[in-house]
Amino acid sequence: MKLANLKIGVRLGLLGAFFFVALAIVATSGWRALEHSNLRSAEAMARSVAMSQAIDTARSAQVAFKIQVQEWKNILIRGNDPALLDKHRSAFVKGGETTAAALKSLDALLDQLKLSTPLVDDASKTQNELVARYMEALKKYDSANPESAHVFDGL
Repeated sequence: MKLANLKIGVRLGLLGAFFFVALAIVATSGWRALEHSNLRSAEAMARSVAMSQAIDTARSAQVAFKIQVQEWKNILIRGNDPALLDKHRSAFVKGGETTAAALKSLDALLDQLKLSTPLVDDASKTQNELVARYMEALKKYDSANPESAHVFDGL
């Protein structure tokens, strides 16, 4: 049975079936490509959101540390008044806790993103050491002595 021996109606039917099968194959592969592209876009969007959250957390840690440093300066400037000394000491400790929590949260976010975090670990370690040194120096602060701030800051 040759194609040339078939009637025109059968030939057109076979041609239509061929184009229908070709169209189904192209449509299916296109649909799969769109699904794959959509999945990759969703993953990229989730990564972008997580990255934005990590950036915001890093900025929050930076701001908390800046506030903690400002409270240290407030202790030096206003520490002669016992009430203000207690107020700024509490704010200094709270700033340290906030900074440490933000750095810990940042470390977790970066681990989730599978990014290397040695600088966050170093910052956290350094911040903990600074707080410990400052708290040790704070024990030697004498609010009655006006020169105590200079000695205290040197420690």
